[in-house]
Amino acid sequence: VECLGALEAELQERGYAYRVEVRGAADFEAIGLRFRLDARTITNKSSRTWRFYYATHQLADQGEASGEILGVWLGHAVHIFGLESSALSVLSHLYRLRVAAGPRVAAFSEHYIGELRVAAAAALVVECPLGLEPAKLGYVSDASLKGFALLSTRFSVAESRALTAARERWRFI
Repeated sequence: VECLGALEAELQERGYAYRVEVRGAADFEAIGLRFRLDARTITNKSSRTWRFYYATHQLADQGEASGEILGVWLGHAVHIFGLESSALSVLSHLYRLRVAAGPRVAAFSEHYIGELRVAAAAALVVECPLGLEPAKLGYVSDASLKGFALLSTRFSVAESRALTAARERWRFI
């Protein structure tokens, strides 16, 4: 918006004739996400979030599902939690159940039902802030059967942006 204003001022100053066909929106939805540029946040669309919330509660109330159905549900959960990847840690046991059950129907223990309910609740508050600066401290880890290594290093904002420029996303299913 600031850039467009500067361009309009420059065109007026030079005497060029122009007209604005479309103005950018500060709040729009695309690919299942809501972009709130005025608040500098991205959230999931309300309709998607509430559908996920109610479907998750229905799945928990049902008390059982096949591994294939869990796989579909987990795919939706990955999309919902893609804005806040740490929320994916809620799903650790449900992933194991999905693999173990395969095409068979498996009953949910109270533990699985708890994970489903926590996932439903977490979906309501997932948000990605757009205005944060990258951290100046980075970590890399490696694990083996004999131990675990964690290394850290300090780097500049420019180095951080260069490292994350590829914008890759891991797929979980």
